[in-house]
Amino acid sequence: TQEERLLLERTQDVLLLTHDVSLLFVEGLVGSNFAMALSFYLSHYERYVEDMHRLCSRKEQDQGREPEEQELAEKPEETLEDSSAASGE
Repeated sequence: TQEERLLLERTQDVLLLTHDVSLLFVEGLVGSNFAMALSFYLSHYERYVEDMHRLCSRKEQDQGREPEEQELAEKPEETLEDSSAASGE
């Protein structure tokens, strides 16, 4: 439902609290070998949160579409590399 998507979207915003999340790693959230996990989080959290916001809002936009339109909207766009690979170039 729209309410569930909104809740999901908003819960991901906790990842924007970088100082607090980093402290969780340092204080043992993933054990004493936290450096790689912390590095991964710091490198990827912004993109992840942006993607979640986009996905959640995209679903809201798709509600008014016909089933065929939704299916087309959900398919990833073919890239130039994909089309080159498919043609054998």
